[in-house]
Amino acid sequence: MLLANMAQRVIHSVFLHRIKEWVFLLILVMWGCSYQKKDQFPKSYRKLKNLTVFSTGTKPYKTIFFKKEAIYGNSKNHLIGRMGDWTVDDSGRVFIADVQDMSINVFEPDGRFTTSVGRKGKGPGEFTYIKDLYIRNNFLYIYDSNPQTIDEFGLDSLIQDRPFFSPKTVEITRH
Repeated sequence: MLLANMAQRVIHSVFLHRIKEWVFLLILVMWGCSYQKKDQFPKSYRKLKNLTVFSTGTKPYKTIFFKKEAIYGNSKNHLIGRMGDWTVDDSGRVFIADVQDMSINVFEPDGRFTTSVGRKGKGPGEFTYIKDLYIRNNFLYIYDSNPQTIDEFGLDSLIQDRPFFSPKTVEITRH
């Protein structure tokens, strides 16, 4: 009888110990699942001026609408393979580098395709990798990073005027 009582106490003790373990694990899991950081906003953003932060339950302050003004390079007649750098001249024409085709596509301000300048190759007016476009004094400058050349095209005729070699001697800065 004494042995049966001891066995019963051991079983009861083990059973209580197991229950305590399960309750502890349950509390731990519930606490872990319900824990949320109070401040999920990155510290670097807090320094920004003119920034208003709204909580997720707040109604929108204003509604933003996007208006399509022009589409460049997705007409049936002309597609851009892989868009690279782009620039806009004083008359509003848009110049978009197609780094897949290695050409510069020229579009009117309304999005109509006008012409294409350049092609793949290593000769004058040909490009291996168009890196940058820049317009200055009625000229389009195209920096080809592989042979490190800058080609100059007159905007009036879009005919290559002269290639510049060694970009170390030609400094172009964006404003």
